[in-house]
Amino acid sequence: MREWSFPCPNYNAIHNQLCKEEQDLYMTQVAHLDKTAYMHTAVEGGRLYCLKEDPRKMTLNRSYHNFLFVLDLTLKILFWCLVLSFIASWFKPVRDVFSYGEPVVKHVPFLGAAVFNEK
Repeated sequence: MREWSFPCPNYNAIHNQLCKEEQDLYMTQVAHLDKTAYMHTAVEGGRLYCLKEDPRKMTLNRSYHNFLFVLDLTLKILFWCLVLSFIASWFKPVRDVFSYGEPVVKHVPFLGAAVFNEK
């Protein structure tokens, strides 16, 4: 879900420092490689060897990871709504700020009840 960057400024200089036999033995020129195929192979290897997933159940595994991602996001949102509701219930200035967004805030779980609690 994120873009990863692994800068290696000295990697490009390795090829020039190796002798001809070592250049043939070690693949240091990656400019001619198909990066899409490489990444596909790397991801498949990570799934197979790191996550111990069965390659025959790829769609099921993908669905499971998507479910975990959505569950994680939902729980984070509910947690922060709960934290904000505690803060709003304890501090009147925070309640006043949230009351400006009444059309939306009143439907937010935990927070709407804490801000618009009729006493």
